[in-house]
Amino acid sequence: MLYNYLNLNESHFYWMWPQSILAYLFMLFGRYYYKNNYVEKTSYLDIIFLSIPTIFIIIWNGRIDMSSFGFNNYFAFIFVGFSAFVIIYKVSFLILKYSKVIKTLLLWCGKQSLNIFIIHPFLLAIVPYILLANFNIKGVYSKPEFILLIYLIVFILVYSYEAIKQFLSKKTSKKVIT
Repeated sequence: MLYNYLNLNESHFYWMWPQSILAYLFMLFGRYYYKNNYVEKTSYLDIIFLSIPTIFIIIWNGRIDMSSFGFNNYFAFIFVGFSAFVIIYKVSFLILKYSKVIKTLLLWCGKQSLNIFIIHPFLLAIVPYILLANFNIKGVYSKPEFILLIYLIVFILVYSYEAIKQFLSKKTSKKVIT
């Protein structure tokens, strides 16, 4: 309904079967990686050597859009998806060990991941539309400051939702007790 209202092309959004299958492929890889305890077998030196070609391929391949299957090079996308997973997974253990602030933020994001996942596509569609319609700002997706703005709004909305939910929960529990 949102895509019809904003006059966006809906041809790639019908049930999103190809995207779901591709996402499932990444989930299977993550499960296999975890089950076989490759995180212990992968050294930080391996991660450094894996990061170098991954960064170059990301720069060479450009922006990807999984929701509309907009890939410059499909094999580069698959490689970056797998290698970025390995890099992020291993680096997350460094964060867990050495950074309490980032750890706290990531734990909160993990607990709120479904809420973030539900809200982000709407804001990714609406904010560029508002910026174009009201301020004539084009190319929002290619400007990091606007992507950061969109995700900042996502986090503020999710945080506000959780705060309101906790407030109402406390309010209703007090009425039940009295």
